[in-house]
Amino acid sequence: MIRNLLFFFLCWASMLSGQHTIKGVVEDGQTPLYGATVLLLHPKDSTMKYFGLTNEDGAFEIYQVAEGHYVIQISYTGYNNLFFDVKTANDMVVDVGTKRLSVSNEILKEVKVVADRIPMGLHGDTIVYNADAFKTGKGASVEDLLKKLPGVEVARDGKIKAQGKRVKKVLVDGKKFFDGDPTIATKNLEAEAVKKVEVFDKKSDEAEFTGVDDGKEEKTINLKLKDGYKNGGFGKVLAEGGPDYRYNAKANYNRFSPKLTASLISNINNVNKQTLSFNEYLSFAGGLGNLLVGGGDFPGFSPNEGQSLRKAAGTNFNYNPSGKTEMTINYMFGQNNKEVERKMTAGIFSDDVLFETKGEQSELDNVSNHSFRIFAKHDIGAGKRLTTRIHGLGNTQDYFSESTTDYLQKDSLTNKTEGNLSSVNIHLRGSAKVAYEQVFKKKGRYWRGAINYQRKRERESADLNFTNGLSPYDSILLQHQVGSANQNVWNVEATYNEPLGHGYYLYSKYGFADEMEVPERNFYDILNGNAQRNDMLSGRFHRDWRVHQVSIGMKRNRKRLQVDGQCTIQRVYLSIEDRGKPKKSNPEYVVLPYLHIKKKFRHNRTFDLIYHPVLNSPTLIQLVTIPNNFNPNIIRYGNSALHSEYNHHLNLAYFALNSFDFSHLTANLELTYSSNKIVESSRVLDDLSSESHPVNSPEYYGMKTYISHSNLIRPLNMKYNLSVSSGMSRYRTYINTVESVITSSNNIIDLSVENKNKSRIDVAAGLRYNIGFYKSSLQSAQNQVYTDYSIYTDGVIDINDATQLTYKYDLRTFRKSKVGGSHVIHLLNASISFAIPKSKLVLKLSVHDLLNQEMGILRSGDVNRFSETRSIVLGRYILFGGSYKIGKVKREGL
Repeated sequence: MIRNLLFFFLCWASMLSGQHTIKGVVEDGQTPLYGATVLLLHPKDSTMKYFGLTNEDGAFEIYQVAEGHYVIQISYTGYNNLFFDVKTANDMVVDVGTKRLSVSNEILKEVKVVADRIPMGLHGDTIVYNADAFKTGKGASVEDLLKKLPGVEVARDGKIKAQGKRVKKVLVDGKKFFDGDPTIATKNLEAEAVKKVEVFDKKSDEAEFTGVDDGKEEKTINLKLKDGYKNGGFGKVLAEGGPDYRYNAKANYNRFSPKLTASLISNINNVNKQTLSFNEYLSFAGGLGNLLVGGGDFPGFSPNEGQSLRKAAGTNFNYNPSGKTEMTINYMFGQNNKEVERKMTAGIFSDDVLFETKGEQSELDNVSNHSFRIFAKHDIGAGKRLTTRIHGLGNTQDYFSESTTDYLQKDSLTNKTEGNLSSVNIHLRGSAKVAYEQVFKKKGRYWRGAINYQRKRERESADLNFTNGLSPYDSILLQHQVGSANQNVWNVEATYNEPLGHGYYLYSKYGFADEMEVPERNFYDILNGNAQRNDMLSGRFHRDWRVHQVSIGMKRNRKRLQVDGQCTIQRVYLSIEDRGKPKKSNPEYVVLPYLHIKKKFRHNRTFDLIYHPVLNSPTLIQLVTIPNNFNPNIIRYGNSALHSEYNHHLNLAYFALNSFDFSHLTANLELTYSSNKIVESSRVLDDLSSESHPVNSPEYYGMKTYISHSNLIRPLNMKYNLSVSSGMSRYRTYINTVESVITSSNNIIDLSVENKNKSRIDVAAGLRYNIGFYKSSLQSAQNQVYTDYSIYTDGVIDINDATQLTYKYDLRTFRKSKVGGSHVIHLLNASISFAIPKSKLVLKLSVHDLLNQEMGILRSGDVNRFSETRSIVLGRYILFGGSYKIGKVKREGL
């Protein structure tokens, strides 16, 4: 065994000793050529072995080159290709010197020849990848393709980074695809359909139309389809099943033409696979419980918690009848029927006494969601454009839960609550925004006006049956609750921009907003079978919040320096009515300065500084003093004496990208200071239930830091990613009527490594460590520290052209806390797929949680409480099935 290991390391060392670096400079005789493509070809068959790009100085470096003889091809759009030989022998670094390209007289022909051979190139500020140069398995998705592209990173949850920045949009042939979630395109479109992948920083719609850079950019990926897919229909159907009636089925179909594109996706499964993105889930779930709950003591959303039957379907249309009109319509439907069993343990501080609670809860939650978006843009002519955005959401929920909670002090039972809750909720939300823009003959002169209307309607009803106390019960809560709410929001804004010359612009803005909420609650106590209205807990409320703001600013736009400064004056008016008792506040006048400095340095380095103060008025839930007993163990009520909070935010950001190997460094620092910050104050009652209400903290300090660094480990031909994030806050509040200074922090370290050459094997491994704490100035016994860490590895191995093996392993560790024990969980998922030769069928066998150890654990804490929730989750299951391609496309070149 030792001799085998010694032999392995000797071979590895000899292999590393043969690796070289080739560098040089490319220019056209006068200026360096930025983004020229450098290929190392095999001299016998001209197959590509290595490649690289030149930076702003025209320099290139190609690492990890094996010893041998190569032909170098240098290509740049509009120039003749340059070929020459190079040999790597004794020198570890081979400098080929400065190479000059000559202008081509056959530009169109040259572009076609070069595009067929190079894997990637730089056209302006856009990086273009040739998809066929990166091998993917049969039936692979666009997400699988992106994982193989240099400079593109795909996280385990599907989130995408390109050149170190988060990708916010994914377009298909320049058009929106299910606007709002970029992963829908990457997970549902096939890699085989893509010809080019373009990565660029997309300016805002306003900046693109007016020609005045506003500094707002979004990292964007555009998927250019092959010609055969641009005028045809294609898609895929997947069906899997296994023991215990487990199943998963998906289908997608796409129809593309020059003027109209249409897509359909659908999914149904009972194995807890997520059918909607988390962003879509949040948009659907928003508002639920705000009327009756106002915050609760129930665990948050967990996609793998319990057992679920999930359904989803969506459709997307893009219509472009002419170059002047563009329209996008998409619709999404989602349904989740979930069953959950939980065990909860918590520690609660009352002065210096620690009480412990232990409880169980079973839950049935059936939710249906509908969402649609409409986007239309029409160029009227003569520099005029009209844009319309419409968004609608609908949510229905049928919910039931049963729970019991025991209160203990020194292992002695002191109190007990048990009961059940059932509710039916309907939520409807919609918004419409119309914007008109006009640019004038003088470059940089434009004006823009917009009006936005939002409406929300909510209807909720609930039945509560809770008992409290040891036998005989001290109290019984038997209540029927009915709630409704209407909200109307109007926004009007106008902007005028005037160029002053030499890159300077003067602009002015006016905005008006009116937000009106009218909720109503009617609570009925059930006494001897009769419903009697509880006037103490019922009532109608009203909140009217209006703001006028005027801004004057000046910006300076240069190629490498942008400065934007403005001063805004706000007039804020707040009026509330609590069960017929009106309360009006005097109008508040506040001055809000704003400053944004963006500096671009050479070699892809940027620095941003933003100072941005915000005035936040209290919400209606925070203001209404009526108690909320939706959860009898935690009573929440508002505070009509709250003042608006004034938040000062300072953001500093630095970013650097290496064009040679796409290594990058990202550093962000956000500092926050708030006066009158709205925070929670709480106290524990004699029966061990608790009350909480919002208060203004005189001072609030917050800090968030994020550092991410990615680079190559050249001797191992691997890449690492290291990120460190930290958040800290410090403020004053009241715990059991005594003032306390609360300090909280959460810190995460994430280190991962992956192989660089992903042609056949794509393997990644990492370590994630999390530590958080709460500290109170009252009692050191209340201080909480909880840590956990996980080790993970993912792999995709192409055994041959038809067979692919994938795996995902997680080792999760939860250290022992004051209310929870230590846990070590091993999770292993694996699958193998086989593409049937000369067919459209791919067979797949997958196993989830092979070791059958998965469990749901959620830990949380606040100023005087820390808890652990354990829930039953879907354990090991096996699925076997296959995917089949549907539709016909015209092959390239036919």
